[in-house]
Amino acid sequence: MEVDFEGAALPGSSWRPEDVATARPTLFVVWGNDDTIEEDVFVIGHAAVQRGFNVSTVSYAGPRNTVHTDPAQ
Repeated sequence: MEVDFEGAALPGSSWRPEDVATARPTLFVVWGNDDTIEEDVFVIGHAAVQRGFNVSTVSYAGPRNTVHTDPAQ
């Protein structure tokens, strides 16, 4: 998944519980700055899916992983 932001493509991912036919709230997690993708995806994201949330993550412009996928940043 990619999110367009000021002409850049920010990398992201989405997960949902196995029962995709059920309407559920979605948690949006924006990572970067002083946290890591591991913290947000494997701790916050995994826990939210276990509790029945859809989860979408995105990295804001600037962190290393974003620069690797879009050097213009």
